[in-house]
Amino acid sequence: MPRLIRDAWVVVGATAIGAFSQVFAAPGPTPGAYLSSKPLVLEVRYCECAATDLSRASDAVLPSFLETSKLLKVGAFGEDEGFVSSDGFSMGYGIKQIEGGRARFLFTYSAEYTIDADMNAGHGELLVNEGQWVQLFGSSHTTNTGAEYTGVAIRLVKTDL
Repeated sequence: MPRLIRDAWVVVGATAIGAFSQVFAAPGPTPGAYLSSKPLVLEVRYCECAATDLSRASDAVLPSFLETSKLLKVGAFGEDEGFVSSDGFSMGYGIKQIEGGRARFLFTYSAEYTIDADMNAGHGELLVNEGQWVQLFGSSHTTNTGAEYTGVAIRLVKTDL
C-alpha cells in the first residue's frame, strides 16, 4: 500500500476513534437524577453493632447504630418490590402503601446478613410509618472476647432532591 494512502487511513481511523469516544464520554445525568422518578427512598442500615438497646423494652434505633452502620439507599414506589445486596447483606422486599391519612406502608422482607462465617437472617411483615426507623432483625451473643452484635434497620422517606 502506498505510504500516502496508509497515512490517510491512520488519520481517518484516529478521527473516528476520537469522535466515538466523545459520544460515550459526554456527561450524563447524575445518579440522583434517576431517583427523581421514584417518590420514596428505602434506607437500609446494617452493621456489627446493636440497632436497639437490648436492656430496655424500647424499639427506638440507637444513635450509635445510625452513626456506625453502613447505609444502602434504594429508590422505591409506594407499591414496589425488589432486591438489594451489598457487602454481605442481601434482602428481597415488598412495599405496599396503606390507604388513609398518614403515610404508612406494609413492608415485607426476607434478608440475610453474613459476617465472616456467621449468617443472620430475618423475614417478616410489618407496618412502617414514613420517616421512622424500624429494626428488622439483629443478634447478640457472648464470646471469649465479649458480646458481639448485629443489627439491621430500615426506613422509608420521601425523595428529597
